Amino acid sequence: MPLVLPNEGLPQLLGYWLGKTSNSFADWSMILFKNNITPTQATVYADLIVATFTGYSPVPITKPDWVSPVIDTGKAVSTWKTTPTLWTCTSGSETIYGYALVTPSSPVILVVEKFAVSVPIAPGGIIGVLPRITFTTEP
Repeated sequence: MPLVLPNEGLPQLLGYWLGKTSNSFADWSMILFKNNITPTQATVYADLIVATFTGYSPVPITKPDWVSPVIDTGKAVSTWKTTPTLWTCTSGSETIYGYALVTPSSPVILVVEKFAVSVPIAPGGIIGVLPRITFTTEP
């Protein structure tokens, strides 16, 4: 599924991009969610159920680790790091439906993406996510 920018995080994102906010990318976290929702612009943090398997914890997203954007088929693209962030399940079983980048102190979703296919995870299982942001213009 495509990345969704919910309304609750749009003002903060615009502030980041325009340099009008004191917050930085270092204030972001990547979370996994385990409920089967289809994110929309109306999705808020309270709509997500965060993963709870042992071995999971939110990952701080730091500005220096974003790869310099490139143009790919007419779109600006950047990933956070060059390899996926991995979580290994040591106990518990659940199904992961997607990830979100959030402000952790007072959680607000900045971007959220549902996986094309859900990922069941059980002890010994590994899940990886490589956040990718693509900018394009509307027709």
